[in-house]
Amino acid sequence: SLGAACSFRMKHGPNDPETTVVLESGDAILFGGPARHIMHAVTDLQKGTCPAHLRDMVRGRVPGDPAEWRLNLTWRHAPELRGLEGGDRFHIH
Repeated sequence: SLGAACSFRMKHGPNDPETTVVLESGDAILFGGPARHIMHAVTDLQKGTCPAHLRDMVRGRVPGDPAEWRLNLTWRHAPELRGLEGGDRFHIH
């Protein structure tokens, strides 16, 4: 994700307890195995936390206040990776 920090809420099912983490610009979350179907939402943008270089880049190109700008990138389907979830091939150091 890029831009303003936000709260990222997730839980396995409708009646399960919710976990909230703060995502900063540049953070990533990887869901795999049983977590692939986790319920999740981005909420509560933290105004003024978008990095200056991103604010400058989007100013006048996207609607709204660049200080509140946020972009989430999601990839969901990768059948060629089926069965590789148990390895640590995707961990970013």
